Amino acid sequence: MTDLKSRLEELRDALNEADAQADTHEACKILRKKFGEDFPVPEKSDTTKQTSAGVSTSGRSA
Repeated sequence: MTDLKSRLEELRDALNEADAQADTHEACKILRKKFGEDFPVPEKSDTTKQTSAGVSTSGRSA
């Protein structure tokens, strides 16, 4: 029973760590360590979010 509790606590910690990751690729790498090589990890380019230019606050209109 102690072994089961320890493993569940490790899984909880890994899930919390993965949840805190902003990048899906990195989160999946953390989970793969717990679930094994069959756990899918998407390519980094598939999970990188493209961002557009920010809003200019200079007071000039486009």
